[in-house]
Amino acid sequence: MKDIGDTVGQSNEITGCSKTPTIPKAEKTAKSEIWVSTFLVLLFLFHNQALGADTRESLRQRILAGDQVSLRASAPEGARTIEASWIEEAVRRRVPIHISNAVIQGSLELQNSSVEQEFDLQECIFKDYADFSYAIFKRDFLVSEAAFTAGVSFQSAVFQQRAMFQRTRFEGGPINFADATSSQNSAPKRPVSVPKAQLRFSFTLDSTLRPISPSQSSTLM
Repeated sequence: MKDIGDTVGQSNEITGCSKTPTIPKAEKTAKSEIWVSTFLVLLFLFHNQALGADTRESLRQRILAGDQVSLRASAPEGARTIEASWIEEAVRRRVPIHISNAVIQGSLELQNSSVEQEFDLQECIFKDYADFSYAIFKRDFLVSEAAFTAGVSFQSAVFQQRAMFQRTRFEGGPINFADATSSQNSAPKRPVSVPKAQLRFSFTLDSTLRPISPSQSSTLM
């Protein structure tokens, strides 16, 4: 017969081997909080990404609908950046362009386009080259406090209504107004004359293509 002490000893050994370590309650709580925090951060990032995509698409749809789009000038550049292709598409849809405080990225390619409606850009920044060469503007072309940072061409463009540039900045790249003409109020077409040496200036073109009240703030000289 087995000794009772031996049996008790074996029982204690078995019990000791199978005992599960106890995790302190505080440690469990900390780990749970870490998992919850991680999940909430991932959820926040995903929500922001989806919201950003939705906001940009909503902005694009407003431009394509011809709505007036006014962005906050104090907003970060990324929050007010639009694609040049959206403007191109809006022109093809023959809707008015009314945009303010936007940063326009991508080359704007409106060469040989017929712009049927008013084209109005206020305090916008063109980050890339803008090509309006051989375009026909059938309504007002209004640009106020805009900045062309990589060059612009209006070569052989035709302005059938007002063409106004107020405090426009040309900060880089070529500036080409060669053979641009105006036929406002059925006047004979005349060449557009723009001071090529000026970096920043304001002017309005009348039916004879004379600048009205030009204002020069600095020159390239």
